[in-house]
Parts: sequence; C-alpha cells; structure tokens
Amino acid sequence: MTKLLLKTLFVFAVINPGSFNLAIAADSQQDGTAVSKPLLLPTNPLYFLKEWKRETQKAFTFNQNKKIDLDINTVNEKIIELIKLDNIKSEFVSAKITKKMETLEQEIVDLGVQILSKTESASLFHDRIIKMFGDFNNYFRNELRAAEILYRIKNQLSEDYGNRVGGFEERFLISFGNETENSDFLKNIPNVLNQLILGKREKINFIDELREAFAEGDVKNVLGMTRQEILEKASEDGNINKPDAQNMIDGAEKAVENLADKMKERAMPKSNLIKDLYSKASFNLTEAKNMLQIFNDKEAFSQASIAEAAAKTALVQIVKIKSDESFSFKQDIKDIKGEYDALINTVNSKDLNAEKAPYLFDILTQNEKLLVKLSDILNKGSKFDFDVMVMAVRQTKSLFFKAEQELENFN
Repeated sequence: MTKLLLKTLFVFAVINPGSFNLAIAADSQQDGTAVSKPLLLPTNPLYFLKEWKRETQKAFTFNQNKKIDLDINTVNEKIIELIKLDNIKSEFVSAKITKKMETLEQEIVDLGVQILSKTESASLFHDRIIKMFGDFNNYFRNELRAAEILYRIKNQLSEDYGNRVGGFEERFLISFGNETENSDFLKNIPNVLNQLILGKREKINFIDELREAFAEGDVKNVLGMTRQEILEKASEDGNINKPDAQNMIDGAEKAVENLADKMKERAMPKSNLIKDLYSKASFNLTEAKNMLQIFNDKEAFSQASIAEAAAKTALVQIVKIKSDESFSFKQDIKDIKGEYDALINTVNSKDLNAEKAPYLFDILTQNEKLLVKLSDILNKGSKFDFDVMVMAVRQTKSLFFKAEQELENFN
C-alpha cells in the first residue's frame, strides 16, 4: 500500500508539479523572504514528503547551474528549519530535537561543501556563499551557530577556499562580540558554547579562533575559562591522545608554513598585526612539539590549536589584499555599503529620525564616517595601511550590527 501511494505521488508530481506544490504548501508561510516560516519540520512524520519533493525537483532538473540553485534553496530552507528547532529546544530539552538538529546541521555543511568546492570563479563563490548564508543575521540570535557551520565547511575545503569562507565567518564572530557587551549574555557564554554540535577537539580549536577575534577583556577571559574546562573534560574522557595531538601539530605546522610563505611575497604590505600573529603561532607550535616529546598530549594539542588559530586568522586577512578577488577589502567595503543602504531604507520606512532614535542615528553617523574613511584608505592603492584597514573594517561591521540590534527596538 505504501509503495502504491509513493508511486501515485511520484506520477502526480511529475504530471502536475503545480498541484503537488499546493499539496504541501502548508510547509511554508510567505512574508517577503524565500521560505521564511517552514511549518513542516524534521520532527514531523510527514517531513519525508518535503525531502522527496526536493529530490524529485533536482532529478528532473538537467541544467547544472539550476541544480546548484536548488541546492542553495535547500540550504536556506534547512537553515530556517534549524532555527525553528533551536527555538523549540530553548523551551524544553528534547533528545529527539537535539538529534534532528545535529542531522540538519550536518546536511547544511555537506551541501555547503558540495556547492562551494565546485565553484571555481571567485565572484561566483562570493555570490553563492552570500545566497546560502547571507540571511543568517535575519534569523540567528546566536551568531555562534552560524560561525560554527561556516567553521565546519571551511575545514573541509582547500586552503584558498577555506580562507574565503573564514572571511565570511568573521562577520558572525564580530556580531557575537556585540552580543557579549550585554552582561547577562556574557554569563551565558559557557552554556552557548556547550550547546554547539562540534566535538570536544573541534570545539577547542573553534574557541581558539573565536578568541583571536577579540581584544583582551571579559569575553576573552570567559572564553579561555570555558575552553580550559572543555580541554580538561576531553582529556579525562580519553578524547585527546597522541595521534590527536600530532594531527593538530601537523595542521598547525602547515598553516604556519603557508603564512610564512605569504609574508615573503612582494605584494604583502608591512603589518604588525600579521607579524604578531605569526610570532604567536610559531611560539605555540614550538611549545606543542616540546609538550609532545615529554608525552603531555593534552598540552601539545592545546598549544598546537592556539598556533593553528593564530596562523589561520592571519591568512584570512591576507586573502583580502588581492584587490581583484571577490573576497578582498574592496569587496568587503562594497558588501558593507550595500548592507548599510538597506539599513537606511529600513530606518526611513519606519519614519525614524535623530529625535525619535538618537542612539541609532549616532551609530549610523559613526558608520557613515568610517565608510568614507575606508574608501579613502582603499583609494591609496597598494600603499594603504594594512593594519588600519583591518581594524576599520572590523569597527565598521561592529557598528553595523549595533545599529541592527538598536533598530529591533522599533519593531
């Protein structure tokens, strides 16, 4: 009976796809976004119909670019499903929901890797990553979930592609930094980190990358303490042994060597930021090797993870030097300007002004001045100050996210 039903559905979908779409139209509610409020979640027994529809559409799509577009839409849908489940999970703990979230996140990662690994054009790579993950800020209150997914994708791609994804991951780390200015959120960081799906070893390395995004302060201290707790627990449970430490050392050594090679290139401007990250990575890598020699696997792994995070943070910034690349500072500024213009349109649509929203307009004024400063720096061509550019871009992104958060008070 079940086989007959499925065959009937298949024939019906092929002959009359429009009607089939109506049959499961309750899956989503439209409010201006592609698929903004999916009602049929993976916890629903009928969710297989949704998956089957996706597979059927893809099977009868023969143009390769259109197939990729379908996969991108699927990533968008699964992201929203993940967020809906995350919201449900926050109300009551459920092993079933946690498992479904793990499966969904893995599917998002797999599709992201599959799409981006086949995208050779830098401009197309940029467009596709924006289409897949550009709306994260509209949905995620926990930016770490977005950064976690991008971290997992990055580590499954080649170095060049991974650094591009790392640059996009950075925006969520900066956004997370704005959240931590709230003292209540700061206290909740250990709980947020423990809810991430990453395994203990990967989580330690992810936290090391996260720490590189912040200056010294309360957030860095909280991250450090949480990291140490995870490290101790992983060691006690036997999750960190000599092969794990050696693998992490090998990865760190490769990243440090790549960074050293990049720093020797003629196009590389002078940068104290990059030099400091290289010194830190080299020092911690040496410490890791020393720890391994005296059979301290835990500390060897720990030091190597810090080394790799420092080197990769530097490599992500170096990618932005190439002005002809779609992941350059030039593109960074273009993206920020586009987001800023969209934000201004939203402000105007709400009929806000400096009198009604003084703090918001103060942020917007600061952001506008920084955008002018960034353009001026970039216009200097190859002579621009690399370190000033990095910090200005980070500051501009931080102000942009602050403006978004303030705007929510007027919804």
